[in-house]
Amino acid sequence: MALKSGSYRQASDALKSVDPHDGHTVFCCLGVLRDITPGIVPVGGPNEDFLYGNSLSFDPIMLPTCLQIHLAEMNDKGSSFEEIAEWLEARKDDICPKS
Repeated sequence: MALKSGSYRQASDALKSVDPHDGHTVFCCLGVLRDITPGIVPVGGPNEDFLYGNSLSFDPIMLPTCLQIHLAEMNDKGSSFEEIAEWLEARKDDICPKS
């Protein structure tokens, strides 16, 4: 899982941004999803520094609104990417039911 890969540095309040202290690219957990999913564009447009704030980040058909909000809150309240990945893995059958 990309969140556990160590390839992404974590930040909050934006899908993807640049850390002003060292210039490294940083992501929230939803920004990682965007980075690994070709063709995904946030509801607010293709701006890579799109701030999600209180709005949807992605089309709710692709990712339910309640899940987006929960993941953003986990991320912004200090859960690590590892913790978020474990939360998702524990609920994968509910999030993506098998047909």
